Amino acid sequence: MWGARLWGPAVLVAALSTGPSPSYAVASSAAATPARCSAGLVALTFDDGPSSNVTPRLLDILEERRVPATFFMVGERVASAPATARKVAQGGHVVANHSWHHTLMTTQTDSQIRDTLLATDRALRRAGVVPGKLMRPPYGGINARVTAAITRAGFVPVLWDVDPEDWEDRSATAIANAVIAGLRPHRSNIVLQHDGVTNSPSSVSAVPSIIQRAHRLGYCFAVLGADGRPTPPVPRLTIASTTVREGDVARVRLRLDQPTSRPVSVRLDTRAAGAGAADFTGRSLRVRFPIGTTTRTVLVRTHQDSLDERNEAFSVRLSAPVGLRVGTSSRRVVIVDDDAPPGVRVRNLVVTEPATGTTPADVVVELGRPSGRRVVATLRTRPGTARAGDFTPRVASVVVPAGTVRAVFRVEVLADLLDEPEETFTVEITSAVNARVVATPATVTIRPPPTP
Repeated sequence: MWGARLWGPAVLVAALSTGPSPSYAVASSAAATPARCSAGLVALTFDDGPSSNVTPRLLDILEERRVPATFFMVGERVASAPATARKVAQGGHVVANHSWHHTLMTTQTDSQIRDTLLATDRALRRAGVVPGKLMRPPYGGINARVTAAITRAGFVPVLWDVDPEDWEDRSATAIANAVIAGLRPHRSNIVLQHDGVTNSPSSVSAVPSIIQRAHRLGYCFAVLGADGRPTPPVPRLTIASTTVREGDVARVRLRLDQPTSRPVSVRLDTRAAGAGAADFTGRSLRVRFPIGTTTRTVLVRTHQDSLDERNEAFSVRLSAPVGLRVGTSSRRVVIVDDDAPPGVRVRNLVVTEPATGTTPADVVVELGRPSGRRVVATLRTRPGTARAGDFTPRVASVVVPAGTVRAVFRVEVLADLLDEPEETFTVEITSAVNARVVATPATVTIRPPPTP
């Protein structure tokens, strides 16, 4: 049978183990579920495919659970099922070489080893797959000469750490149990399974249980890297959109799309983007994600003021990632203003009628407090005892610039030749933008000119 291996598991473990020997006590069964990836990595690998009957079902299982795998494919089977081989690669899995006809390489010459690997490589490329340089010798049959021949051909031999012997007539439960029993925390866990042998349907049926139970034990799943070792997942980091009420603390949330088995970090800096130093306390720090952690929150304090103003913002920028990819490098944090618009009023005024010509009556338009916005007030005059011959009627808008509290509405007072008592007209605010009208119209009193 193609899946049968020549090396015993103990030999393989000794040959491939790269992590330290465990020196810790087994956790109590009552302990909380470990964080994902805290126990290390598991690399699921599948040999002897692709199978147009079995491999698509396996791909559906892996996709549903978002688990990557490495497929060591036999060249003649790739030639028979190129679409299936292509679907494996399109699913984001690693495709590697398992020779052309699954012949024991210790029985082959160096040139035969080279030819079988290159023939499979060509078949994969014809199928639309760009394979790496990983290969697995059929049956695990390898020695120093075979290793040298594989290396000269430009390939990297990869064996395994956990062999559930799924090529034998074993049930899905037995296969899953064997895989879980063989996992070793914080060491290499390359699992050997098959998607191209007679018992592959049972092996594929074991995969959901393997994934679920390994996750519960604190493992996460990885593909094999170019060196043939499980490669820690490289998560993608994003920043959530954030708004904060003025004076509150902004909670800037960073999220990884998956956990990983090593600490990762990123540099975070805040910068003004409309809001100034008076509006928030800047932050500059390296945000670290411990193993298994997928979210971190950075607090940024905003400052309360009394200005009615537009919503302001500062930006959060990420740089210098270590062990992760930055998917969102910057995000604006909006500070929502909570101050009511100021009141606006006009003040009474007394002006002396000119002996000749005109004199200005400068009516003060006044805000109760400064505003961060440009206030526009529309005013008009209304006659009282003073009529059109005593002043020039007017309708106009005045602007109170942001940060100031006063503007002037000018009305021209006219001289006349009548001997008359004091007269009055009023100035009222008919509308205001970015302010509230809070007082009655102002009275402008025109005093008679001095007696000569």
